[in-house]
Amino acid sequence: MDLSKLISDNKYVILSTFVLFLGLAMSLLGSKFLLKYTQQQQQIWIKQNAETHSEQLQISITSAIDSLSSISAFFKVQENIDQDSFSKFVASDAAVKIGICALAWIPRITHEKRKNFETEFDKYLQGYRSITEVNGHGLIIPAKQYNEYFPIQHLFTKYDTSLFIGLNMSAKQRMRDNIDNAIKTGALFSTQPKYFSHIDPDKMTFEAYFPVYSHGKEPNNLIGFVMGLFDINVLVKNTFKKSIPVNLLLFDADSKKKNQLIYKSKTDYMEKIELNNIHDLSTLTIPYWTRYFDVGNRSWLGVFLSEETNNANKKIWLPYLALFLGLLITSLFAIYLFIALLRGKQIDNLEYQLDGSEKLLTSQRMALNEQSLLSKKYEDESSEKTRFLHALGHDLRQPLSTLGLYLAQLKLSKDDKNKRVLDKTKLTLKSLNHMFESMLEMARLEAGTIEPNIMNIDLRILFQSLKEEFELPVNNKGITFNIRCNDYLIKSDPVLLESILRNLLTNAVKFTEKGKILLASRSLKNQTIIYVMDTGQGIAEHKIDDIFRPYTRGDGISDEIGLGLGLAIVMHAVDLLGYDLDVSTKIAHGTCFRLIINKS
Repeated sequence: MDLSKLISDNKYVILSTFVLFLGLAMSLLGSKFLLKYTQQQQQIWIKQNAETHSEQLQISITSAIDSLSSISAFFKVQENIDQDSFSKFVASDAAVKIGICALAWIPRITHEKRKNFETEFDKYLQGYRSITEVNGHGLIIPAKQYNEYFPIQHLFTKYDTSLFIGLNMSAKQRMRDNIDNAIKTGALFSTQPKYFSHIDPDKMTFEAYFPVYSHGKEPNNLIGFVMGLFDINVLVKNTFKKSIPVNLLLFDADSKKKNQLIYKSKTDYMEKIELNNIHDLSTLTIPYWTRYFDVGNRSWLGVFLSEETNNANKKIWLPYLALFLGLLITSLFAIYLFIALLRGKQIDNLEYQLDGSEKLLTSQRMALNEQSLLSKKYEDESSEKTRFLHALGHDLRQPLSTLGLYLAQLKLSKDDKNKRVLDKTKLTLKSLNHMFESMLEMARLEAGTIEPNIMNIDLRILFQSLKEEFELPVNNKGITFNIRCNDYLIKSDPVLLESILRNLLTNAVKFTEKGKILLASRSLKNQTIIYVMDTGQGIAEHKIDDIFRPYTRGDGISDEIGLGLGLAIVMHAVDLLGYDLDVSTKIAHGTCFRLIINKS
């Protein structure tokens, strides 16, 4: 199909299609901005419905905490305040303020003044009272000896709490830390909210400490503390007692704990939302509005959300419906035009394509037939070559064997000179026989007539056999030949593996004049690695790739006869077995061949 002719013949149709796709893209872009605008409107709507109530919540929190300042002023202007006077004053103040669980006066008593303080308890409580604490078993016992004490002297409670008159607030480490922080701050100190688990597991409370000084704000001038216990649920629920279509999540922003959540609206909608940390707000996909609340020296973060059934404006979904219909119609029309254009051209060019397909199929058939003939010819030539080499090997073995017998008979002669000539002739005959064997093995590997026969092999037996086979040539050269077998049981073809190791050892003996040769195996993860190492002359780095080519002999000091097929046979056998062969070498220091066998 000619693309330029196609565009020329249908330029108006293509232009119309382009305009439709452009409209589609603009519609999608518009939907993105519309969605953003909707979220902004939803957020504004949430803010409008929650702003007044959030301000009222801040006023309730501030008013409740300000009770501590009123009580502080009361103690500064009054002396010898008894429990009844304290309760009447606090009750009148707490009656108009919400969220107060308990209010207490906690004086600072040194150890020297403890006895006098406990005597004063007797006067207005009409019974012996000492400064007490709660031990690990929950029993109330006299307080241990400390340098100073912070007992509750006056107490007002609206609910049942664990506080009581005489309780030393500094006995527990958590309370002591709160008192120390309030002293360090020198002003109102609010604690981290916690559950009142021993009374009501759903009640979340926080404490506030207001230090009272005689003159200045030095710790030595500290008279005591006004302490308040406040119920967060009451503060929030009383503020939001009128039904509004928003829900609230409240977090302690200054908390370093993983769970910063201190309040969540009790609705079915909010039960589906799992947020425990301020950082989790990034996972919210719905609009929300936030506002910080000051709670003494701490900050709380309020997150206001709207339920899906109370959307800011239900009519806001109508543009989405119109946009969806527009996108649907535009998409269908564009697809129709595009398909119509392609189908028309496909029909016009169908005969041309069919003719071209038939010609291509005919050409492919001819190419396949020609390739098949060439392949058959190559197989026939390869088989003929293999048969010829087998025949050649068979024909040459007989005269070589006969020649060996004649030489053996001549060796019986007592003439030393003749014996030396015969020894060299026999060595030449052995090398010639080895060359013929190498040629035949190379021919079988190249022809692909060898199929690996995988079975269990004990490397210890194979290594010992090779050591005995090479014992004579290494002794003649004065070389040390050692074997070491750490991983001995593998699966492989015994004939091919023995051929690989024999050829590698032959090369090692051939090119090593002094030192030693090592044949070893070891296990590494899922592999068995066989090493053939020597201290011979080494191989030049630029010739490493060449040594595995057929009829390539290494440059060295060896004068032995050879065709250079040993390492070529090794590489063919390694490829046939699917192994890896690495070579590391250094001139005048030796060579190491690593045969890597996968166990799986």
